[in-house]
Amino acid sequence: MRRVFTSMYLTLDGRTDPVSFPGDDDPDGSEHEVWMGRYEEFGTLVLGRKAYEDWGEAWSSSVRKKSDPPFFHQHTRWFEQVPKIVFSRTLKKGKFPNTTIERRDPVTVVSQMKQGKGKDISIGGGPTIVRMLMAADLIDEYFFTLLPVVYGRGAQLFADRVSQLNLKLIKSTTERSGVVFLHYRSAKSPDPE
Repeated sequence: MRRVFTSMYLTLDGRTDPVSFPGDDDPDGSEHEVWMGRYEEFGTLVLGRKAYEDWGEAWSSSVRKKSDPPFFHQHTRWFEQVPKIVFSRTLKKGKFPNTTIERRDPVTVVSQMKQGKGKDISIGGGPTIVRMLMAADLIDEYFFTLLPVVYGRGAQLFADRVSQLNLKLIKSTTERSGVVFLHYRSAKSPDPE
């Protein structure tokens, strides 16, 4: 059985919109170390249409500069090589390599993928898909990058949650910028073998 992971940026009030704050450009921050060494674990990246477009704007080779940090180049290679499933009713075809457009229900598709064989599944957003998969208890592990901001508007990850979600803390790291990295496992998910 494949495991399902998600990684989301969150403000203190649970918003998922991109925000900036004093110190968010700390060159000594380890934000991207969450991904370092994990690429080989993920065999599929699942995205909604908007998240797919956002990832493409940030991580396609067309935006890379030689002067970018090594991690940026590594993440770009992974983004372009990994098979991507994009849930969309409007996209006709993928803009980036290895993209499959999926029109069926995300819960049904990810549930079927999870029962299959292969590497783990990374859910890269957006919040609507993550909420749907959380409600169906399909997510095994959560990587939250908690930003020291109360944003007050925008999409909330837990806004429509009707039942309690119990998580086990695996690891936490605090940056001098105030960013906190939180790695949780769902209490309903078995520990990995």
